[in-house]
Amino acid sequence: MSSRPKEHIRMPATPVFNATPVRIWATVDALVTGPLLIPASALWLVDTLYQLNQLLDDQIPMPEFNGLQLFFVCLAGALGALWAMVRLLWPQPQLSLADSLGRLWVAGLISLFVIGHGLPDILWVFVLTELSGALHQGWNLLRHDSEQRRASV
Repeated sequence: MSSRPKEHIRMPATPVFNATPVRIWATVDALVTGPLLIPASALWLVDTLYQLNQLLDDQIPMPEFNGLQLFFVCLAGALGALWAMVRLLWPQPQLSLADSLGRLWVAGLISLFVIGHGLPDILWVFVLTELSGALHQGWNLLRHDSEQRRASV
């Protein structure tokens, strides 16, 4: 019997994905979309946005919401809150990529409606946060991809 130790093949370490940016933006989304889940808090949030908008000297009045409009606000809140919870529980690179692309789309959509349909200027804050979230997560994904490539060489 040989007393030689068995040789072990060492595999390169796979870089661990930094989930912090995913969780940060999922938390932001949960805080913003959470109030949209319930009609009373959804109306409060929309009213608050219009009040903040008036501080920018933009005097667009808050429109009356009928049942269908309020339903779609709450539906958007439910989908946004669900998406935020999924990313908080499972902050994977694929979900981060999907979120980054979605944020670019939403930033474009908000811009289109503020410019072309007279929505309140306060919504530019949301364009800024959407672009910030897309860039932060995109940078994190690029860094992770670069680390994976280096580890596989």
